[in-house]
Amino acid sequence: MKVSLSLNTPHVLNQPIVRESRVLHFFTFFVGFLSFVHFKMVGDVYISELALVVIFPLLWMFKSQYLQRKSIKYILLFALLWFVSQVFTDFYRATPTKDMMRGWVAIIVFVLDFMVIYMLVSESRKRMYLLLFGYALGWLIQPFIQPSPFFLAEPWKFGFGYPFVLLFLITVSYVANGSVAKLNRWVVPLLLLGLLSIYLNARSLGGFVIMVAILIFLQKPGYRHLLPRSLNPIRILFFLVAGFVIATVVLNVYGNMAQSGMMGERAIAKYNRQVGTGGVFAMILGGRAEVIPAAVAVWDSPIIGHGSWAKDPQYGKYLFYMADLGYNIDEEAIQRYIDDRDLIPRHSHILQSWVWAGILGALFWFVIGKLIISHLLQQLKFPGQFYAVILLFGILSLWDILFSPLGAMKRFYWGVVLTLFLIAHLESVRKGIK
Repeated sequence: MKVSLSLNTPHVLNQPIVRESRVLHFFTFFVGFLSFVHFKMVGDVYISELALVVIFPLLWMFKSQYLQRKSIKYILLFALLWFVSQVFTDFYRATPTKDMMRGWVAIIVFVLDFMVIYMLVSESRKRMYLLLFGYALGWLIQPFIQPSPFFLAEPWKFGFGYPFVLLFLITVSYVANGSVAKLNRWVVPLLLLGLLSIYLNARSLGGFVIMVAILIFLQKPGYRHLLPRSLNPIRILFFLVAGFVIATVVLNVYGNMAQSGMMGERAIAKYNRQVGTGGVFAMILGGRAEVIPAAVAVWDSPIIGHGSWAKDPQYGKYLFYMADLGYNIDEEAIQRYIDDRDLIPRHSHILQSWVWAGILGALFWFVIGKLIISHLLQQLKFPGQFYAVILLFGILSLWDILFSPLGAMKRFYWGVVLTLFLIAHLESVRKGIK
């Protein structure tokens, strides 16, 4: 039995459009649910990405019109520049063929994930929820099937924490159905969930959840004037200060818990190593020391990158500079890290792309960051159906661009995030909000 994928005609081959919707609903949920399942080939091959590649021609035939929107063309244009820069860099640097192919395929699959997910959801609120629910549920069961190497040591931080919070916010958003007043009933549980995350050694997650709770609370009448509605320098400065205060509170809470022994000897050692007396900025850099050698690599070649999977063991030695910045470092552990790998260390989307592809790789993430900020501001001004989820994804995504490596699992993640933000923006536009 053939099923139509067209939304423009109610019946094709005498099959009702509702049948097409059910097929897409089912596929959308399960492509999100299975997004973590992967196996090793040349690199990590993900089941959901294979499914997206297979369905791409069919979706392109019937739903390519959804990719004609200006914002999507804007993203694809800068993604193309990123890819061209990576190709040029790899030829210029004589990157080994295997690494070259891995670098090129990673960008191509990244773009395909976004395009296919957007066409698959087809600007449907229901399918967006199905994708989000499937993605969160799959992420939640991943530790039972394919746990990360750090899961046993910190199961909340490297396993259940992020997907549980995401599933909680998706459920709350679905129940609230666009009502900010109903969302506000969940502010206290969110604050408690944030504190629990800090207690379970997921500091960043705890801070993000607390920030989401505060931004939901500020939608109450009488407080909304505090929210930034545009890139007003005074309000942006206010939020930067507020963010710094929140980060300081989170750090102090975490530090008191760690130093009191509530979280075990491992947490005490980690706190002293990463933070000590250095404060908030020390906490950020202390857990992301790879930013230093990546920044040096960018300084050495800011226009043309070092190539896909850029390798140079000399840059790893810059990790020892942490001692000059006042951190307590384990020199033997750093030396083992350098001996075990010759990749240029990186711990940031933007720095990784800059190191590998050059300035146009960084430019792509500048563009994505700008898009996220502008759409976040729009949501603060006109909170919509996915307000709580967008707050979490927005904060998390900006953090990833600055402080997290661009791994294979992030390709599908960004397809979901960009689709969510563009759909939320489109809903606002359709309501006459400019």
